[in-house]
Amino acid sequence: MKKYRYGDPAKSGILRKYGRWIYFVVAWNLLGVVAWNALNVKKSKSDENWDSKSANQRYLEIIGIKENTKHIKIQGLSKVEVVNGNDH
Repeated sequence: MKKYRYGDPAKSGILRKYGRWIYFVVAWNLLGVVAWNALNVKKSKSDENWDSKSANQRYLEIIGIKENTKHIKIQGLSKVEVVNGNDH
């Protein structure tokens, strides 16, 4: 009896070879985006000045760092301003 092969494994596509890893990376990143958006929405509802803050200040608040921070503004290759603590 003849054996039938429906595809040569040497010629299989990239999705067949690395599909499991591609799906893992996409799912992991999607989970991160969903968690970030949930935390971002939760903080924005509790803080009235949320929209006026920079992206760095929002990130520091979400991860829980509010005090004893140093904010350095850089323009080009030179330091423009250094602000300590909550003076921002």
